[in-house]
Amino acid sequence: MFWSEIFGIGLFASLFTIVLALLALVDILKNEFTGYNKLIWVIVVILLPLFGSILYFVIGTNQKITKQESKQEAVTEKEKEK
Repeated sequence: MFWSEIFGIGLFASLFTIVLALLALVDILKNEFTGYNKLIWVIVVILLPLFGSILYFVIGTNQKITKQESKQEAVTEKEKEK
């Protein structure tokens, strides 16, 4: 009974980590970031799945570029070209 409880907890923790990392990676790849932030977050989540995913959801989601910000950047670039 003791080993089955440990195995169950370990299995749950492993599945939780995998699901959390996959959710973080999907969110990272679907959104825009400035500079190399997207690449950095992908590397952090792959190398440190649990810690990297938690960090991304706490810190990284604030670094995403919204659609309004990206439209504003495009307008600013067009104005610079003129």
